[in-house]
Amino acid sequence: MQTASREQQLAEKYAPIVYIRNQNGACDKRGSPYAPVPVEFLFEVEEIRLRTHQSGRTTDVANAFSAADLYGKDDTYFIDVPGNPKRPGCTYEQDYLARTDDYPPVAYAYIAREEGRAGFSLQYWLFYYFNDWNNTHEGDWETIQLTFAGPAAEDALSQDPLNVGFSQHSGGERADWDDGKLRREGNRPVSHLAAGANANLFEPNIILGRGERGTGFGCDDASPPSRRVALDVVLVEEPDGPASPFAWLAFDGRWGERQPWEFNGPTGPNDKRSWREPFSWMEDLRSSSIVVPGRSTVGPDAVNLFCEIIWVASSPFVWLFRVPLPALVAGLIGVSVGLVYLTTRTTYRPVVIPPLRRSRAFGQMFTAAGALYRRHALLFLAFGSLFIPMGFIMAGIQWLLFSPPDLDTVTSFFAADRVAGAVLALTLGNIASSLVYWFVTVGTVAAVARLDAGFRHASVDDYVDVLRRLPPLVLPRLKALGIVLLLTFSVVGIPWAVRNAVRWAFIEGTILLAGTAPKDALEASAAATEGRWPYTFLCLAVLAVLGYLLGPALAIILLLATSGPLSVINMVSSLVFVAIAPYVAIVQALLFLELTSDRRP
Repeated sequence: MQTASREQQLAEKYAPIVYIRNQNGACDKRGSPYAPVPVEFLFEVEEIRLRTHQSGRTTDVANAFSAADLYGKDDTYFIDVPGNPKRPGCTYEQDYLARTDDYPPVAYAYIAREEGRAGFSLQYWLFYYFNDWNNTHEGDWETIQLTFAGPAAEDALSQDPLNVGFSQHSGGERADWDDGKLRREGNRPVSHLAAGANANLFEPNIILGRGERGTGFGCDDASPPSRRVALDVVLVEEPDGPASPFAWLAFDGRWGERQPWEFNGPTGPNDKRSWREPFSWMEDLRSSSIVVPGRSTVGPDAVNLFCEIIWVASSPFVWLFRVPLPALVAGLIGVSVGLVYLTTRTTYRPVVIPPLRRSRAFGQMFTAAGALYRRHALLFLAFGSLFIPMGFIMAGIQWLLFSPPDLDTVTSFFAADRVAGAVLALTLGNIASSLVYWFVTVGTVAAVARLDAGFRHASVDDYVDVLRRLPPLVLPRLKALGIVLLLTFSVVGIPWAVRNAVRWAFIEGTILLAGTAPKDALEASAAATEGRWPYTFLCLAVLAVLGYLLGPALAIILLLATSGPLSVINMVSSLVFVAIAPYVAIVQALLFLELTSDRRP
């Protein structure tokens, strides 16, 4: 038919080209092996199953299924390919590479209209075998959309598109057709794919990406070197029955294994908002992105470390969901039982200070710290107030680190849902507060050391003196932090990371309270916990809840329960830190003195 021919011509005229970041070797997560494949990639394969989950039970429906088997299936059905999306390893990459040569890279073109809106959109739907980002999951659908003012494809063949929209995770970015950031090869728009995430980027940059429903933030890395992939076009239409070649478009199930939360396989194009409301979807996209300085500017190690920190700090739920359920349950039960035992089977009285250096029960450390805090409230609050100016300094650093984006970019990036805002509060709050927390801890421990030495009072001048001697304090802490981070990022080394984080918790205390040389601080801190590691771990866990989680938790509650601006909510969180941080540092100092009280020369 003439109309179909015009639509096919239009689809081929603007067929997108994607650039996929190269890998340096097999299973290199900094690149990607995945190109868009036709859905037939999943069909007639014995190891790939169509399954259903109903009444609490999962059963197989068909192996080696076809498009006809998908027609009309509801959201209780899902496609299950070999592998575990929460712990993917190299399984998906190896299976993909074993068969990809038999399938050309494809974009599915679709003419979409929206009721009450003039014009139409030309959508290209790209299917990927696996999504290897924060929320790893089997199957991934991304889209590139062009909008036209004319009523039909025949009109659009002689007109330029109005604008272009690129999908990225739960949102995306838009550009006018003549916008300089939109790269084209002739009429064909160019998308630079974020490694692992398959998100479409306008330029070969590294941008800050936001995962769906609290899966955190991370770097969408589309920087070169990359390989060029020109996509074939298949024009699709709504199927009228299971015999249709596009019967799979009537599948309302999941294009990947059924899993909890955002590890679940995605729904297909026909269930996306952009399929039904292309113009409204386009209008909600950002006009620009938050760009992370490129590797040529900062250096690969700095950029990689920054991206890792952003991911680890912002996606605690992702970490929890990756832990095998039995191990997670056992760990939570063990810690909970230990904390209940410590808090209910301890002594809180009498409150004895001075002397500071003495053996105390778990509860007495907290009551003694409270009494010490009250006696020197102005001094310790002065240390805690460092959170206020340091918060402004960190905000300035963040502004300089990122290319200053338009206000529209920031608001649309973070305001799409309240959960994303909550994750933002955790991410930026943790990164900024951790550095400040260290300064507050050093000052508080220095004051406790002066009081322990017999002085009746400590002053801010003593803290200024400590600041002059910061390098000897910084180096052992950085060494410990580096080792713990490396062990954490290796995943298999997480148990050793936890072990060493506890053993090295008292580096500053050994230097300021025990007079240990900085070069021996790690060893001295570890010696303080010798034979009492479980007790120390549980004590530090209580302090972590008080010191690190109370402020962000309050911020999240306010963010979810109120409509207050993020700046005000962050200020409330900072004020909590002002009051709590010195108290936590005092308790930690008393814990160190208690651990070493029977080892004092």
